[in-house]
Amino acid sequence: MRYYVIAGVGSGKDSLINQAKSFNYEKKLKLLGYRNDVHDINFASDASIFPSLQEGLGIAGLDATIDGTFLIGSNKRGIADYIRSGVNGIVFDGEAESLSKIIKKADGRL
Repeated sequence: MRYYVIAGVGSGKDSLINQAKSFNYEKKLKLLGYRNDVHDINFASDASIFPSLQEGLGIAGLDATIDGTFLIGSNKRGIADYIRSGVNGIVFDGEAESLSKIIKKADGRL
């Protein structure tokens, strides 16, 4: 079974849970909260998604890259600088629809 995990804390928890419920994915979504074992999570993951629209460099994306985890990241500032499309990840334009298409296309290959 495939799970979608989110490490970190923020004000969007309830919104994420509601969105997962609307797609019948609430049992597949795991909100992990603050973690100090992110590298272990990366090693256990097929891919990391970093959709941030306002990152200067993006440490979470760098961590995924260093750990060898395929990275799907927004084509914004620093993030796109360390993603080599098809090599260590892929960039998208920051729109939810584009990200959705990439995930659906990659599903089963990751």
